[in-house]
Amino acid sequence: MDDSTKDKKGRNENLNAELNQIDEADYKVIEQAIIRAERIAAVSTFAGGIAHEFNNIHTSIIGFLSIVLDNETLNTSVKEKLEYALASSYRAAEVTKRLLAFTVNKKAERTSIQIKDIVEDALNLVKNKYESEGINFQVNHKTRASLFVDKEQLTQVVLNMLINSHHATAGKGKKNIAITTGIENNTAYIKIKDNGCGIPKNEISKVFTPFFTKKGEHADFDAPMAKAKGVGLGLSICQTIVDNHGGEIKVSSTYGEETEFTLLFPIDEHRSTKYISGIYKKLDKIIGTKVLILDDEELILNLVSHILGREGCLVTAIDSGAEALELLKKVDFDIALIDLQMPKMNGIKFMQELDKLKLKNSPIKIVLTGEVTDENSEEIDELDVFTTIRKPFKVATIYRTIAKAITKKNSDNKK
Repeated sequence: MDDSTKDKKGRNENLNAELNQIDEADYKVIEQAIIRAERIAAVSTFAGGIAHEFNNIHTSIIGFLSIVLDNETLNTSVKEKLEYALASSYRAAEVTKRLLAFTVNKKAERTSIQIKDIVEDALNLVKNKYESEGINFQVNHKTRASLFVDKEQLTQVVLNMLINSHHATAGKGKKNIAITTGIENNTAYIKIKDNGCGIPKNEISKVFTPFFTKKGEHADFDAPMAKAKGVGLGLSICQTIVDNHGGEIKVSSTYGEETEFTLLFPIDEHRSTKYISGIYKKLDKIIGTKVLILDDEELILNLVSHILGREGCLVTAIDSGAEALELLKKVDFDIALIDLQMPKMNGIKFMQELDKLKLKNSPIKIVLTGEVTDENSEEIDELDVFTTIRKPFKVATIYRTIAKAITKKNSDNKK
């Protein structure tokens, strides 16, 4: 027997010895963790499909409401009601994204945003419900500093902290949740403190461990947290998100009295957020642009056709990849807006077939999708896609993207 074989045999014997030391209780814990992980994976797949459908619906509602609101002759009272509807539609779209991010591996999309806006977005999702249950919120924003972060992911972190504080204060007579934002030593912080049940000293080090929870069946007998639901993944996911942003989470607690979580982040000193107000008007740059829209949703085809058509674009809407390829052999288009998830021929396959045609005047490819994952990102990168517009989108986003694409096309033609 050579040395390498002896080494392998020795490692196997050591492994078997370690496995034999795992008792039946440990096996059950591992088995339950695997079952939970499998359930989460199944939910992720299911949720991704639902999100695609919801995003198509949200896109249509938001788009057509925006078009109607652009009518300057609207009655003030009617306009006000439509604006309420539009705001609700945006909120519904954001809720879909935030709920999904707990189960979907979504690539971070970072922008510069004020800390207080992250907190307020999360708070708005639960404030009315929690206040109706007797919770008193104390919010103190000591800074207007900005962070360069993924807004959705950080909002989810704060939201998870608020949910935990809500669960922790169950059974308390007076329920308080204090939220403070500020800057210390060139580091931005968000502090969330509650006067709930607290965390025992011997468990503080475990709170970020996947599947560790003291909620539901894992709570102490007759404890208020026994009525709460949780699988022990919330804080683990929060820590991963914060770590990926170069930040840190700290926790301090007095059992039976209070708990405080502190989120620490580097300040974004060099970037500033640029806001776009209203809908772009008469962009001369896009007038006459030939646009092909490929989507299997009739509502999306009608919406985008209307949006671009009224600004002078020459729009052709098609719901079949095969038909679109045949048309591209005969007609030159400047831009192709392509949905990824379609029957028979999906967006990736369509773009691959389009590249095989080697057209003299191939259109700039823009992906228009309701998908929430980035599992196709590598394939998209290989297909020379100009950019991806995620549904639901703002009308201004379509105008801006088309204008940028035409600028690029004109610049490339001059070379």
